[in-house]
Amino acid sequence: MSDQQQLENRDGTYQSLLNQQKKFFLSGATKDIKNRAKALKRLEKSIRKHEDEIFRALQKDLGRTPGTTFKIELGPLYHELKYLKSKVKHVLKKQWAYTPAFMLPTRSRVKREPYGQVLLISPWNYPVLLTFSPLAAAISCGNTVVIKPSEISAATSAIIQKVVDEALVSDWVSVVQGPAEESKKLLEQRWDYIFFTGSTQVGRTIAQQAAKFLTPTTLELGGKSPAIVTPSADLAVAARRIIFGKFTNSGQTCVAPDYLYVHQDIKKDLIEQFKIELLKAFGEHPVESVDLNAIISHRHWVRLVKMIENGKPLIGGGVDEGKLFIEPTLMDVDNWNHPSMAEEIFGPILPVLTYNNYSKLLDEMRLREKPLSSYIFSSSKKEQDEFLDKIATGSTGINDCLIHVANHYLPFGGVGDSGSGSYHGKYSFETFTHQKAIIDNPTWIDLPFRYAPSTRLKDILARLFMAIPW
Repeated sequence: MSDQQQLENRDGTYQSLLNQQKKFFLSGATKDIKNRAKALKRLEKSIRKHEDEIFRALQKDLGRTPGTTFKIELGPLYHELKYLKSKVKHVLKKQWAYTPAFMLPTRSRVKREPYGQVLLISPWNYPVLLTFSPLAAAISCGNTVVIKPSEISAATSAIIQKVVDEALVSDWVSVVQGPAEESKKLLEQRWDYIFFTGSTQVGRTIAQQAAKFLTPTTLELGGKSPAIVTPSADLAVAARRIIFGKFTNSGQTCVAPDYLYVHQDIKKDLIEQFKIELLKAFGEHPVESVDLNAIISHRHWVRLVKMIENGKPLIGGGVDEGKLFIEPTLMDVDNWNHPSMAEEIFGPILPVLTYNNYSKLLDEMRLREKPLSSYIFSSSKKEQDEFLDKIATGSTGINDCLIHVANHYLPFGGVGDSGSGSYHGKYSFETFTHQKAIIDNPTWIDLPFRYAPSTRLKDILARLFMAIPW
């Protein structure tokens, strides 16, 4: 969107932008297969062209190295784009469905249709991946999109706009910059679909706004994702993988383990393994490690430091205000009354609690809000199955953390307090399209038993036809 268009829309309505995109959508241009395929190609080309600028922007916003950014954002994004490009021809094609015998010779099919105008509100922690991945999916399904990137990661949001403006016409996709108030103004409009990634608190507000127009939503939220280590686990591997899952992006990941339960008999040994693996990963001076980045803002840094000050660090606890840095920290926590257990941490702090009865622990955990992800480290199939059976969650990792998000053959999304809806790969097509049921009944035959007036013969025929098992 041009600066002039931004100014014209700052009256709080954004109506002219919506009218512009509505007209483009109704023209049928977004449904055309060639147009959608070309749009995806132009989007990827522009992203690749501006890779270095993306790296620099994320270095500025989050202090993240190019290597890390590629591994956790651009790499998975390119995989997703490759999949979407390969399937774009098939998204809106009709799909035949079975027809019960009593309805023959009717033919049945399902036709996917784009919702229309999509509002995409993206977060600051993985701003490139979590903007362009749902954007590409919405485009491949034939929707128009208005993007509101995070004002917190301002440098990256500017590059997002640069990429979009270069690759796509504003009638199809526009970017709206500005403070959080702009999101509120956008939410006052009537959309055909809203896709939001962010906190549970903001997700509730968006759900309330969407309910005014009965607008369908996908809410990718967060919550307190647990990790459990049982005595049967390989402690060295568990420590190494939890460190990866928790401290990637300095803990600013929605599916990062938010707290750790460890059996009391192995707590000491596990903490020793954490010390060994943390030293291997980040060295004696973690503040100098290229694999640890900054906290996004001073406000978030202060919030996290207060958690450490009110706790008992087992490992780490060092901070640097000038660099907005917090050392990977494990804290000894007695119960859920500790401040770190009150909300999602979203930082490099891992509370450690102990348990002595596995089944009882799971029974207690299942009474809490459903998390976005959950993790079990165990070599026991029985323990793994009990965990899968009892813990309702958006996704589960068995003996690993985080990596499921990069698999576009799996759905990604929350449940309950951690969100609703899912996407990635083929699941994105289900998210950004409506499945319209269609029947086509020829007129050369018209079975009489469904019509009035009712007779005994018609009732018998109805029973016979409807008893056919297909």
